[in-house]
Amino acid sequence: MATMWRAKEVIGVYSTGILGQKNVKFTGTNKSDAATASFSGVTISSPKYAYYPFSDDNDGVSSSNVKMTLPVQQEYHSVFKDLPGDLRTGVLDDRDWFSSTFTFNRLVSIFRLKVDATGTPLYGSNIRSISLKINNKRKVSGNFSVNLASQEVNTGSFDEGNDCLNLVCSNEPSLMSGYYVGYMTALPSIQKGDEILITITTSTHKATY
Repeated sequence: MATMWRAKEVIGVYSTGILGQKNVKFTGTNKSDAATASFSGVTISSPKYAYYPFSDDNDGVSSSNVKMTLPVQQEYHSVFKDLPGDLRTGVLDDRDWFSSTFTFNRLVSIFRLKVDATGTPLYGSNIRSISLKINNKRKVSGNFSVNLASQEVNTGSFDEGNDCLNLVCSNEPSLMSGYYVGYMTALPSIQKGDEILITITTSTHKATY
């Protein structure tokens, strides 16, 4: 999925200058969705790293240990199509007297979930949620930290439920057309050979695979 910036989204910026400013808040100036956005904030010395979305929890926190959270409960609307949990980090690309340019990359893995109900009891019902559970307690959600310089993710300790994800299909679209496509995000910890238990809940049925 293409990266999009909604209106007035907020990022945190870190500098490597003498002041070593941390978690400086910058707000998007775009008034509609955009693939490239401009952000405004206070003037800082030698900006170097950034992350999205901004959190006050990172005030005073080093750029090598920025705190982030990927929620277990995510929401996707099949009309508006906002990607849930779209966590990103940015590195300085270019700089002049007036502005700095950052390139942002996603930290998360993206699941594209296609539910084909043709010929099943689910056909014609309304899809409400899709949940995933990793069989070997891989941490795919919850609190973690990231090193903005290396973009390395430290998943930290495992808490109950961190091996699960639940996607709420907020507009509960009908499966009358046969299939549904939704998106959710996960920490990049799933490995080849991992088994995933998938549960689909609709207005009339619950199916597990």
